Amino acid sequence: MSHGARLPVADAGLELRLIHIDDVPESVLHPRSPEEHNRIIRFRFMHHRRRYLMGRFMIRQMLADWSGIAADALRFGEIGIGKPVLLDTPDIYFNLSYADNAVLIGVTRRGSLGVDVEDRRHLPDARDLAENIFDMPERLALRDKLCGVSESDLFLSGWTRKEACLKAAGTGLSLDPVGVSTGLELTRRKVQMADTLQVQVETMIVGTRIMSWATTI
Repeated sequence: MSHGARLPVADAGLELRLIHIDDVPESVLHPRSPEEHNRIIRFRFMHHRRRYLMGRFMIRQMLADWSGIAADALRFGEIGIGKPVLLDTPDIYFNLSYADNAVLIGVTRRGSLGVDVEDRRHLPDARDLAENIFDMPERLALRDKLCGVSESDLFLSGWTRKEACLKAAGTGLSLDPVGVSTGLELTRRKVQMADTLQVQVETMIVGTRIMSWATTI
């Protein structure tokens, strides 16, 4: 079975795939652990259940390729505030992000990984939203459209970059995103997360979606 579209990233040690829900047959969309069963019953809408199960199925297939362990034999755990880890091969890092009918999945051995994807859309209140998310240079870049990208795309670029960095660091939104200076540009950038923690973040636009990924360095 295809693992979805592999995205053309510069780092050969990172596998990044964007998978549409229609790419996965309905027959494989069922929980494979008590944790997955307990998770899906919390979703109110069937669409969200199917999307979650698609992500879990596909990450198992990808991690089986990386680890050499059968997909259904993989054991998962959590660290920090809920960041998922692979218990038998903790040197393999992975992360998922959902948007509408798609899931973005990343796998690497480089370091702790965070990914985030958003559907591109018009955001008339982008500048207002930025007040509580972006630092001053980022708000100025949004206002001046310095990167030659639309205001809405710039906002989503900045948002996904911050999300990816926070997920890579394992903090989630417990850390104020204003203090995580990622920039809004669609380029690679090193970001200081804490006194001794740095991550590297990149961003890509593919069709109707904008996505970012970050790894610790």
